Amino acid sequence: MIAVVGIGNPLRADDGAGPRAAEFLRCSLPEERVSVVASPCDPGRLFDAVDGCEAAFILDACTGGEPGEVHVWAGDPRGLAHSLQAHHFSLSDGAGAASSHGFGLVHAIELGCSLGALPPRLWVVAVSGSSFELGEPMSRPVRLGAIRAAWCVIGEVSQWLSD
Repeated sequence: MIAVVGIGNPLRADDGAGPRAAEFLRCSLPEERVSVVASPCDPGRLFDAVDGCEAAFILDACTGGEPGEVHVWAGDPRGLAHSLQAHHFSLSDGAGAASSHGFGLVHAIELGCSLGALPPRLWVVAVSGSSFELGEPMSRPVRLGAIRAAWCVIGEVSQWLSD
């Protein structure tokens, strides 16, 4: 089984990119082999979604880059946390204490590695955002970026399933 998890808060403008991409994927991937979860919750709930999976795709928003730009990191979860930190992926420092990222994705991956709670292969697909204000709509570039991120996941999942 492969897990696809969209993380973020749709009520916080561009932070909703992960759940939006996951919703697009819900009807685009084979249900018998892929579990898709759109979680407007914090990344700490990631472990339940990936439990028992051979691979996982995490969709989220990030800071940096042009709004709507799609970033992909893939590999062993232990190496990904370092790569994500180098990209300043965690939104917890910029979005405030009320953010859905109070427990950031990097920390969730680090904890998951320590607990042995992550699959051996992990992809993080992130869309650059610029506004994370509560009550604001998602920007057009990020809406389009979420669709591009979903297509990226479709390609990777198709390749993974064919191997």
